[in-house]
Amino acid sequence: MFAPGKIKKTIQKYRMLEPGDRVVVGVSGGPDSIMLCHVLHRLRGSYNLDLTVAHLNHGVRGAEAARDARFVERFARGLALPCVAQEADVPAY
Repeated sequence: MFAPGKIKKTIQKYRMLEPGDRVVVGVSGGPDSIMLCHVLHRLRGSYNLDLTVAHLNHGVRGAEAARDARFVERFARGLALPCVAQEADVPAY
């Protein structure tokens, strides 16, 4: 359950956000990062956040990773958030 009061108290206690912050949230497509993005999206008005979704396909999981990237791009579009999605050949490093 979304508990905005508790989340806001934690944000304030640890000074995690300041009004007007620009936040780039890394979204893998997994449940943790999706939830984080949803929470930030819900709180963006309270903090006047400039929120952008970022996704990196590390070039390790083939077609599955490509599906994740498309999912994240659709997810961001559904929230009307800008999305930067890129690929890298991490194994080559």
